[in-house]
Amino acid sequence: MIPHRLGLLALLCLVAGCVSFEHAPTTAFDCDPALAGRWRSLAGGPEGNTVAIADDCTMSWPLSQDGATIEIPLRGFALDGKRYLAFSPAQAERMLEANGDISGHTPAESLFLVRYRIEGDRIALWLPDHDHVAEAIASGRIHGKAAKQRQAFEVNGSPKRISALLRKDARLYPSSEDDAALRFRRTDAGAP
Repeated sequence: MIPHRLGLLALLCLVAGCVSFEHAPTTAFDCDPALAGRWRSLAGGPEGNTVAIADDCTMSWPLSQDGATIEIPLRGFALDGKRYLAFSPAQAERMLEANGDISGHTPAESLFLVRYRIEGDRIALWLPDHDHVAEAIASGRIHGKAAKQRQAFEVNGSPKRISALLRKDARLYPSSEDDAALRFRRTDAGAP
């Protein structure tokens, strides 16, 4: 059972639907220095808690159990000026305390790609629009399939094909901060 306090991200992934990608569009992952710092949740995520990201992109993510945290190494990349984080099903499951609800239904080698944008002291993060992906898979515009779990989809293709999709499909991710799955505000003034 997912604790209520994990909020919108858990609901999006486990109830409304998740989108995984068969491959990352790159093998050149990096660490965005702008992520370093302490971020307090404003919407979605570990509500009211702080996520800490070290200079080496190791994220301390709070769990629901007595202030416990887990360490997740962040892998990021940029594509046409947009920034993404890539999470394995195992990482997503640990963050959401999902106990098999993700890895049991998603290929272990697939990735969840989260788009993000930092503006000033705020960061907004978006998951792919699963309704758009479902419709595009059904119509053949996106190569993919429904995963074992209801309302979960896997986008298939080579890294080159997935890169082209991320570049060309403007509806793949919402872009308004109001539509962000997660929003955080930086709490440490000295961070970049």
